[in-house]
Amino acid sequence: MSPRTARAAMLARRFVVHELRALHSLALWVLRRRHQVSDGALAVSYTGPQTAMMYGLLFVSVIETVMPALVIPWPLVDTVLLVVDAYGVLLILALHASCVVRPHVVGSDGYGALFDLSSNGIGDPRSGTLVCGFLQSGDREGPTAIGMPSTLLTAR
Repeated sequence: MSPRTARAAMLARRFVVHELRALHSLALWVLRRRHQVSDGALAVSYTGPQTAMMYGLLFVSVIETVMPALVIPWPLVDTVLLVVDAYGVLLILALHASCVVRPHVVGSDGYGALFDLSSNGIGDPRSGTLVCGFLQSGDREGPTAIGMPSTLLTAR
C-alpha cells in the first residue's frame, strides 16, 4: 500500500468514526442522557449561544432539501439529492446533539476543564458578573463556572 493510499484510508476511517460518534450523540440526546458525566460532577453546558445558529442552519438545510424537488425534473437525480440532503440535515442535528450531550465537566474533586477564579485579581467585581466564562460571586469556594462571558473587567 502506498503512503498516499494509507493516508486516504486513515482519513476515511477517522471520518467514519466521527460520523458514528455524532450519531451516538444524537441517540443520547433523544434519550436525554449525557456522555460520561459522573455523579457529583458539575456539567457546564456551552450550547446556549449557538443553539439559534444551529437551528437556523437546520432550517436553511431543510429548505435546500425541498427546493431541488421543485426545480429538477429528473426523478433519479431528485431522489439522490433528497437522500444526500436528508443525511446532511441528520448530521446537523447530530452536531448540535453532540454539543448538548458532551458538556464541559468539572469532577467532584474540583479538577476538570474549568478554572477556579478568585476575585483578588479582578478590579471591581460585582456579584453575579460573568468573567471569562466563570461566575464570580465572592460567596462561594471552589469552581463556580456557569455560562459564557458577558462582561470584561480590567485586572488590577
